[in-house]
Formats: sequence, C-alpha cells, structure tokens
Amino acid sequence: MTIELFKEMILFVGSYVVLFAVFAIYIKIKEKKHAEISKTEFAYIICHQLLTPLTTMRWTIDGLLSSKEKPSLKCLTQVKKIQDNNGRMIQLVDMLLKISKLEAQKLEINLEPTDLSKLAKQVIDEFQLHFKKKRLKVKLITAKSLPLVKVDPSLMKEVYVNLINNAIKFSPLGGLIEVRHECKDGQIFISVKDQGPGISLESQKKLFEKFGSGSVHGKKHAGTGLGLYFTKLIVEAFKGTISCQSKANKGSVFTITIGL
Repeated sequence: MTIELFKEMILFVGSYVVLFAVFAIYIKIKEKKHAEISKTEFAYIICHQLLTPLTTMRWTIDGLLSSKEKPSLKCLTQVKKIQDNNGRMIQLVDMLLKISKLEAQKLEINLEPTDLSKLAKQVIDEFQLHFKKKRLKVKLITAKSLPLVKVDPSLMKEVYVNLINNAIKFSPLGGLIEVRHECKDGQIFISVKDQGPGISLESQKKLFEKFGSGSVHGKKHAGTGLGLYFTKLIVEAFKGTISCQSKANKGSVFTITIGL
C-alpha cells in the first residue's frame, strides 16, 4: 500500500512539473513588448496552481513519517529524499510567486523599524549546521548604535538567507564569512563577504539579471539564476541598491545600501 502511494505521489507531482515546464517554454518564446505584462501574470497563475499540489504532497509525506506504522529503513530514506526535494520545490515556487508580484509591483510590503543585526543573527543561527559541516567561521560585525531601518522583516530575512547561503556554497573548508552593518551619511551599508574563488568579470555583469547564470572564474555552477535577481528586487522595493565586488581567489563582497 505504501509503495502504491509513493507511485501515485510521484506521478501526481511529475504531471505538474511537466505542465510547468511546458508553460515555462511558452513564456520564454514570447518576445514582443505587449506580452511582457501577460508573462508576469501567467507565471503567477501557474506558480499559484503548482503550490497547492506541492503543499498537499508535503502534508502526505509528513503524515507518512509521523504515522505509527513505520516504513522500512530503505523506504524511509526514499521518503525523506522526496520530502527534501518537495521542500526545495515549494521554496522555488514561492520565490517565483513573489518575483512575479514584485515585478508587477503587487506584492504587499509591510515596512517597519527593524533591527537588522538581530535579523542577521537569526539567519546565522539557522545556518549553524551548514557552517559546522564546512567548518566555517562567521563574524557578525555591527556598528555601535546602529539605527532601526524601515524594511519588511520577512523579505529582508530572505535577502540575508540568499546572500549567506551563497557565501556558504562558495566558501572553502575552514573559511571565514563576514556579515557587516555600518551607518554613514544617512545610509545603512550591509555587506556579506566570503573567501571563495570569486566571480568572473563576465558573470558579474549579469549577476543580478533574471536567470543570469554565473560562473566562478570559468567554472559554471548549478542554480536557478533567480536568487540574486530576487534579492535585487527586494532591495529595490526598499529604495536600496545592491552591488558586488569580486576578484580571483580573493572572494566576493555583496553590499546593500538602504537610506534611513
């Protein structure tokens, strides 16, 4: 019974993935300017429709893992893999939904005075297992009397998550990541620095573009090409800017500037 349920689950989500791929191709081939608005709306509709079955699938998986009748170890391992991949798909679809809304300027943004250093620490604490896995050191450096900044805390948290996650991904074993907050001339400067191999000059030009595929000095890396684009949209929604400085074998520094 459990195996049959797994098969149904895989077929269920697989059909939606295929549907999503077909629509993604359809959106991509639309090039005329008058189609730009419909592309954003269309992407929103598709992502919204995908989120419901993915969430339902997540509930089913969680129910299986918490049931009294435990599956075999082999079966349990496969279920957890499905759970992990399902979680990643939900996060991706959620990000696509928010991107569509940000592009259409329809995302509800709740600005409130926020302690950025405290928010950064929350994200750092959530990544502790990842830091330990690569034996990374993390420094959170905050200027004294850093003022509160008006941002949407939930969206700003996603900015920290994206930048710190990237820093972890490209940092060498035993490397150092610095998250710094400074205030100068009525502006807040947030920087995330890593000791990775750096980003090629060619990739830096397209780093914040939608579906921009980056390379680390000639070597391509896996990714959706959406994380930094999403980060840029959020920062711009706060009337801020984001930039990157990087050199070969000297790591990268991503800097966000937000006015007070």
